[in-house]
Amino acid sequence: MRRATAARAMILVGALTIATPLRAGEVAGPADILDGNRLDIGGQRLRLYGVRAPDLDATCVIAGREQACGRLARTALMDLTAGVEIRCRPVADPSRRDGDAETVAICRAGGYDLSEGMAYTGWAVAAGAITDRYLDVERTARRRGHGMWRRARTGK
Repeated sequence: MRRATAARAMILVGALTIATPLRAGEVAGPADILDGNRLDIGGQRLRLYGVRAPDLDATCVIAGREQACGRLARTALMDLTAGVEIRCRPVADPSRRDGDAETVAICRAGGYDLSEGMAYTGWAVAAGAITDRYLDVERTARRRGHGMWRRARTGK
């Protein structure tokens, strides 16, 4: 019995030493996904830096058919965040208006940049006026026909 207790204690200590401490202003935890580029962590509303996803009620034409792009974008962000801790670091955003209820942040899920993921899957566009960080990723998604850039198949 002592061995089992000691083993549990060692596992707990190991887990605590692996966890990365939060930086000043950083927010972490499970997220409620509001739409394709906004989420809520512990009551703090955050908007992904450098990308814009369709509004939740937006529709678009994908592969020749009208689709609920806003809901699909939210689902894509839910997929990217499923089962992993989300860590967000607030950043300055020149497009932010006084009175905005949300904080602009670079958010990561398991270390993966969510803005990059949304641009890569084709469910967000790079906000080139703010940063060019995600422009190449968006171009790749467009070229490959990911997400809202999917084209109708031609052929028989």
